[in-house]
Amino acid sequence: MIEKKFPDIAILSLKAKDFATEITKYKVKARNMSCKSQISSEHVTNNKAVRDLLVSRGIVKIV
Repeated sequence: MIEKKFPDIAILSLKAKDFATEITKYKVKARNMSCKSQISSEHVTNNKAVRDLLVSRGIVKIV
């Protein structure tokens, strides 16, 4: 469960997801990915990286 520290955490969450999606789109183009499993794996990796950033910066806390 994620403990919310910002009153606007919903907006921040949407922006974080959008950021991860944009990273995925960039990497897919840069690496010429076409396989659905590669793209999915890349997206999962980017979502985790963004989530880890939010945790490391103290924006959200995993409890």
